[in-house]
Amino acid sequence: MSVCIRPVLLVLPLLLAACSREAATPPGSSHQSPSLVALVEQHGDAPATTQRIEFTLETLERRGFLDLYRLVGDELVSLERIPFHHAPLKSFVQYDTPAAATDSVLLAHVSTLGDDPVRAPEYVCFARIPHTGNRHAVTLRCDPMSTITFFMAAVRIGRPDTSPFADAAARVPRWEALYGARSNDLIAFFISAFATVQNVLLDMGRDRFNARNHSIRPVMESIVAQALDRYQRQGHLSAAQLLEIADSVTGGTIPIARLGRFADVYHGFAYVVPTTLSDPRGHLTRRDRAVEQPTLDAEL
Repeated sequence: MSVCIRPVLLVLPLLLAACSREAATPPGSSHQSPSLVALVEQHGDAPATTQRIEFTLETLERRGFLDLYRLVGDELVSLERIPFHHAPLKSFVQYDTPAAATDSVLLAHVSTLGDDPVRAPEYVCFARIPHTGNRHAVTLRCDPMSTITFFMAAVRIGRPDTSPFADAAARVPRWEALYGARSNDLIAFFISAFATVQNVLLDMGRDRFNARNHSIRPVMESIVAQALDRYQRQGHLSAAQLLEIADSVTGGTIPIARLGRFADVYHGFAYVVPTTLSDPRGHLTRRDRAVEQPTLDAEL
């Protein structure tokens, strides 16, 4: 009990001091009593403010685990794990933040429920919470677009046995910018290509990437990082090069080259961001422009 009430006892003298100084100030006096925040900055830790968030989780998975985290500045805190058996999921979470913090980020990680060796995708998403009040309602869209832009924003390759948000403080600003630009022609093209590769790996490698074996996350982060590095150095990236990178990262154990050889394999796994190209000339790839209308699907 003493542990529970100690923060109240620490702050109470500060409240009393603030009130007594305010009462001692004559009416009309120009003297301003110090704020509570200023007092606790002088005498101890700033008080916490509780953020109460109602959220709706939208994800392709119908059952799984939802792990929630909150990020304030460089501080990442794990909140709770929620098993779910349907989506969309409506629920509630709350967490404390320093009184001086102007906003925080609610982070979500969706993973497969159970130990069955089945196709096991993972999704991540976020919501920035402005501290203009302490009650909020947000939608968490944990989908391929949010997840692939998270991989593209990687500062370092994550580990399967740690939280996907271990480098969140450095990654979130880049992630937020990439996700915000997801309808950009080039960003949408990369999201589509990487998500297609991930679909193939999850299906063809279901004995390897499942809830009781390996996470697809660090594998995709490595593939995406190498592909973007090659693109930046060369100024272009071919489909064959992307598949070579994926084959190398997975140790040649998954026949991913089939994706580039057989149309039925491609069409069975293709993911295309639902967007309209801003450039109608089909500028993303080098191919015969007379064959198809330059849509993102055709370019991919």
